[in-house]
Amino acid sequence: MIRDVLTVHTANELGGILFGRARRHARRVVLAFEDMPLAERNRWERRINRYDRACGCGSAALALVVALATGGVLASYHRELVFQRPLLAGGGALLALVAAIGVGKSVGLLIARQQLKWTVSSLRHRLDSLEGQQDAGRGPWGAPGSR
Repeated sequence: MIRDVLTVHTANELGGILFGRARRHARRVVLAFEDMPLAERNRWERRINRYDRACGCGSAALALVVALATGGVLASYHRELVFQRPLLAGGGALLALVAAIGVGKSVGLLIARQQLKWTVSSLRHRLDSLEGQQDAGRGPWGAPGSR
């Protein structure tokens, strides 16, 4: 069964964003932490979903522009090769463009994955601090009437 939403209720479930089997099928992540204010929870959700659904297209486009500019400069310096063996020059240029797109996309995906890991780690620390604040607010003997 494919679920559109992966709901995270506790800090222990955050690992499911990175490594869970249900993560592959979910289209977005929803945080359901009761201790966290709604505005802050929405900010964390936006960050997680942005990095989780990154495709690396921006870095691939940048790599493509760099490859085209480099190819233009090389073609202007090696005009005789371009005119004498156009298929060789065209094949090499095509191979360079495909390689640039592949490398750019891979680098973009790697960066997004690392940003997602960092965001999940930061969120875990934030949830731990919220839990610590609640425990401190109860005083040294815990919640009133708990004895």
